[in-house]
Amino acid sequence: MSVFTALGFYDTAKYINETGNGYIFTYAAMSKRWFATLPADLEAMVLATATETTTAVTPWIVDFQARQRKVWVDKGGELDTLSAAEKTEMMAKLSSVGDDTIKTKPELQPLWTVVRAAVNRDQ
Repeated sequence: MSVFTALGFYDTAKYINETGNGYIFTYAAMSKRWFATLPADLEAMVLATATETTTAVTPWIVDFQARQRKVWVDKGGELDTLSAAEKTEMMAKLSSVGDDTIKTKPELQPLWTVVRAAVNRDQ
């Protein structure tokens, strides 16, 4: 939503269907090689700070997204959400995308294996 409001898409498109399927996120990373050079106390400090930052920023993100939804509506846009049945149907249709992609791009199999493991771990 934040991308659509920031770019003023409400000027050209009235409707947004919120599927709950995709998510744009900010990713922070650091060099494993650099991290391994840190003494144990600094490693712990870096990890603790990362956890604190994530915990602190998450409520702000939730609020920010709610404000962006309000901007969309205030600018004349309309929000639509899928019914439970529609979402189930969408997920069924999308469930094979990864496997279908691997059939034509087998070099992506290692990445797909990691992604699937992460999804299964978080369920």
